[in-house]
Amino acid sequence: MTKNKFYALLIFFNAFIGSAQMSGLHNTLKDYKLYGKVKSVTVHSIKNDEKPEESNKTQKDFFDEKGRLTQQDSYENGKLNTSSKYYYNMNDSVVKFEHFINSNHKVSETVFFFNEKNLREKEVNYDNDTIESQFQYKYNQKNQQIEIAYFIYNNTLGNKSTKTYNSNGLLLKKTNFDNQNKIVAESTNKYNLKKQLIENRTIDFKDIDTKILYTYDAMGNQNSSLCLNKNQQMVYLLDFIYDRYGNLLKSVQKMKIGTRILDITHSTVYTLDDKNNWIKSISTSKNKTETQKRVLEYY
Repeated sequence: MTKNKFYALLIFFNAFIGSAQMSGLHNTLKDYKLYGKVKSVTVHSIKNDEKPEESNKTQKDFFDEKGRLTQQDSYENGKLNTSSKYYYNMNDSVVKFEHFINSNHKVSETVFFFNEKNLREKEVNYDNDTIESQFQYKYNQKNQQIEIAYFIYNNTLGNKSTKTYNSNGLLLKKTNFDNQNKIVAESTNKYNLKKQLIENRTIDFKDIDTKILYTYDAMGNQNSSLCLNKNQQMVYLLDFIYDRYGNLLKSVQKMKIGTRILDITHSTVYTLDDKNNWIKSISTSKNKTETQKRVLEYY
């Protein structure tokens, strides 16, 4: 693997982890860009224009009347494959997440603990009812998260990170430490007057020094990100175009691998229902076409 490709994969992985952690606390209809009082959403991956029930891959999400995600089921060839369940406290924060194979074999569980201010203090991950790992969180007097410590199954410190903020309460710097309390990486952020992240720089004090520049459209959607290495050369470029409802219409990905530029363009056409939720999408890229149909149930 080339160094540039490693950079890109590392950044994509970090972004994915951050997104996953955030969705664990904010599983609402708004986060899923769903409109109206949605009860369930079933997504069928189909060939051409076949009937949804003929799809070999299906995912179904369930929401309660407060608009919170409560369950996610995935099917293959009509058979339940995995199931995930979410449980909430009185403040609408996720207190437990369970993952099942089929419908009755629980393989993992995550439990979240909160203090009297509803700030997450600890996250414990179980694998087949055995503690596998846990995260512990610390906050300052402004209720800003200033430290995350990761412990492996025997309560041994794996790594930790600290955070500092600017006067507007936005994350300014994140520093990562190994289990010997040695700094291994550091990232800093810059924002525009709308408090939108416009630059993230990550260094590991060795050979990695990447900078990501972000731009946004008039609706506040992030519509581009450009990653540069320490020589100010492009690692990757992502461009996005959305419709008025936040659905992704087109994405252009350019990634530098060695001396080559890999260019991938995805375009999507949507059919909407009377609540402005899409019920059919057709995505194309080069010679590949993917079709999905969504069946929405409302309260």
